[in-house]
Amino acid sequence: MIVFRTSHHADVKMFDDLAKFAINKMGASDALPSALSGELLAESCEKLRLAREQAQKTAATWGEDGVALAVRLAPLEALLAYAVASNQSVMWESTAW
Repeated sequence: MIVFRTSHHADVKMFDDLAKFAINKMGASDALPSALSGELLAESCEKLRLAREQAQKTAATWGEDGVALAVRLAPLEALLAYAVASNQSVMWESTAW
């Protein structure tokens, strides 16, 4: 599990493979722990938004349960958008749960 955090927002937890996919789509390093802030965070948020929209258009799914990739990426996109609007940084790290 990888947890994404910023101040004053609920943490977002994802399984490693989905989190690393999202981090890659954000254009960020998948090194753990890691963080983004400022202009890089805004760019990463936009890249993830575009990836989610593309997944929505193609009806891409992730995992055996068939949940849409766009649905799985939405909580992380919300956290990133909140951090950008609040001028905060986002960090992520591996967690046991």
